[in-house]
Amino acid sequence: MALLRDSARQLSNTTKTNAQWSGITPRWLLNFLPTSQVEAGTFRVNAVKQCAELLCEHETGDKLTETFFNIDDKPREYKLSTIQTVIKAHTQTIDLYNSPYDQLGEQFRIVAEAIQEETEARYIASKDFGLSAQCSDDMRVTGSSPNPDTMDDLLGMIWKQPAFFIMHPRAMVRFGQECTARGVCIGTVEMFGSPFFTWRGVPIVPSDKINVGNDGSTEVMLLRVGEDRQGVVGLSGTAKTGREIAPGITAKFNGTDEQGLQRFLLTRYVSLDVLVPDALGILKVKI
Repeated sequence: MALLRDSARQLSNTTKTNAQWSGITPRWLLNFLPTSQVEAGTFRVNAVKQCAELLCEHETGDKLTETFFNIDDKPREYKLSTIQTVIKAHTQTIDLYNSPYDQLGEQFRIVAEAIQEETEARYIASKDFGLSAQCSDDMRVTGSSPNPDTMDDLLGMIWKQPAFFIMHPRAMVRFGQECTARGVCIGTVEMFGSPFFTWRGVPIVPSDKINVGNDGSTEVMLLRVGEDRQGVVGLSGTAKTGREIAPGITAKFNGTDEQGLQRFLLTRYVSLDVLVPDALGILKVKI
């Protein structure tokens, strides 16, 4: 007789990973898009009503123009949207099954990842403030596919300091195939420790949050970003109470009930604004 494997396992320790979730993506849009902190939950965009009147190439003694500008008395305002959920955990679970991993900490980590994923999805697809909803009609163009010609059409609209394209990974594959068929090379650049394709020097950022229809229709977006460039900006607000467990995400203890269940409220406040219309262009294609 010899020591059996199943018997020996009773005295051994099992090496475990922390909690894994396949829904986590790189969320490059959140990394590339500048974010402005919003006070009192509202972001107001003040716009100039008229352009300054200037006199050029005039003769000495000519009367100079007098000019001024007025701020729109009904400016656009964006209220922060709320992403929330409640984590429930039994005190017995937290007390007894807390090694080698912090059970509550793992719950916070995975749920925070889900909130971040939802934030990127809202940035793109929200009917109230998403990129697709905010793009003006005159900044949209339609093409047969994402190819060098249609991508150039998009660059022709967003020519003032374009920051990056964003498209579905399947659209990126189709664009690569179109370039290969034409013998065109796609550039690359390393950012945030990862390689990205570029077109005309502008990075192409993938996101699976962009919709692809049953007929293969999808959108390719090109953005100018930053408040100082009158571009697209993400908007965020942090709760005044609670513990920040990830950037912009707070956890607030909501008490323990009679069954020994502890409740924690997780919150993030987000929105997005296209400061001026020519900061965002959308190319509609099929892949």
